Amino acid sequence: MIRLSQEQLQIIRSHAESTYPDECCGIILGYLAKEGKTVVEVMPTENAWNTEAAAEFAGEGTTESKKRHYGMSTTGYSASHPKLC
Repeated sequence: MIRLSQEQLQIIRSHAESTYPDECCGIILGYLAKEGKTVVEVMPTENAWNTEAAAEFAGEGTTESKKRHYGMSTTGYSASHPKLC
């Protein structure tokens, strides 16, 4: 199970609102444990599009560096799909 605080949910919600009508995406960092996933940080990212690949997360190098430094894992991703609503 993954649990997000109200503040973390608000970060995701605000990011989705600011990118509307385009999609948004983000990386959720934290720690994995038997009892579930502990979320430490929600990182909004830019949704980068090109002809060779569909959506890819910009800033992944920075995220990988932070994960190694603090011993965290990617515990999830956030994304909006406003055109499906």
